[in-house]
Amino acid sequence: TPPRIARVRKNEVAVFLEVDEATTKILGWTAADMVGVRSLDFIHPEDQDRAIESWMQMLSEPRMVQPPARLRHRRSDGSWTWFEVTNHNHLADPDSGYVLAEMIDISDEMAAHEALRERERFVEAVLGATEALVLVLDPKGRVERFNGACERLSGYGAADILGRPLWDVLLDRKSTRLNSSHANI
Repeated sequence: TPPRIARVRKNEVAVFLEVDEATTKILGWTAADMVGVRSLDFIHPEDQDRAIESWMQMLSEPRMVQPPARLRHRRSDGSWTWFEVTNHNHLADPDSGYVLAEMIDISDEMAAHEALRERERFVEAVLGATEALVLVLDPKGRVERFNGACERLSGYGAADILGRPLWDVLLDRKSTRLNSSHANI
């Protein structure tokens, strides 16, 4: 199995000083390709502001443990790998004088998140496109979601229906139209 954790050393302006074997295996670059190059050159354009902000915070508060930043790094084949990067500032240490970046490959996790977001977008599109009344209930029978047809037929808005048990909604006087037009719910 490919490694998941990589470590690199950078100078004060985030130029790679040293990369470990895991980094080269994950990203596909050789150490010679990376050493002497700014780490920002490997970071996805959409993630660069977040990377700079994280780096500047680490420099301004060297003793504080900084939260990791989730950043995409360019692979040698042009694809992107997600890393959770934690920078450890050792610049003031006369024995080291570098920033150690620990990078955990979270590509599988991020792919799962994207698949879930895509599924959510699909469900929302289906709910919005159908004229059939659709209610989604949680395991306790409370309304978790509903579509526009439900709102039009019942007269309920989100504040009236979300989180309420379906039975209460069906028995409510305001839902007379809902009960009479959909008695087989």
